[in-house]
Amino acid sequence: MIERRGERVNVRHILIIPPITQADLSKAANLADSIRNLIAIGKISFADAVNKFSMDDDSKNNGGILLNPKTSTPYFETSDLGDYDKTLVQLITDMKTGDFSQAKIFTNETTGKKGYRIIFLKSETQPHKANMKDDYDKIQAMALQHK
Repeated sequence: MIERRGERVNVRHILIIPPITQADLSKAANLADSIRNLIAIGKISFADAVNKFSMDDDSKNNGGILLNPKTSTPYFETSDLGDYDKTLVQLITDMKTGDFSQAKIFTNETTGKKGYRIIFLKSETQPHKANMKDDYDKIQAMALQHK
């Protein structure tokens, strides 16, 4: 504390972030694997696991859904996904709708911190000619952007 005047205080602190050790990463890998196993056998849903265990502030409160920063929707084109995170494209290449990935280490590009993540491929749309039934939101967004 630097000074105090009645109910007002002037304080400062030094914040030191400890380095992440290999032991920390091993513990995180074991926890992520056990969470993935619980999801795979149906003891916990993916959304519940995200709410309980995730440390990602961007997706924790919406069931783990990633939002495309270009469109602010949960839909990514492969090129958009590559711009968001190049490792995701490689990870989902062999996945089918409804599959869960193994727990994989990654580095958050914003913070530079390492962690483990499990990817759930909720849905996938095959390439097609745009139509009002399937692509209304996308067409609407393009029209508003053009306007």
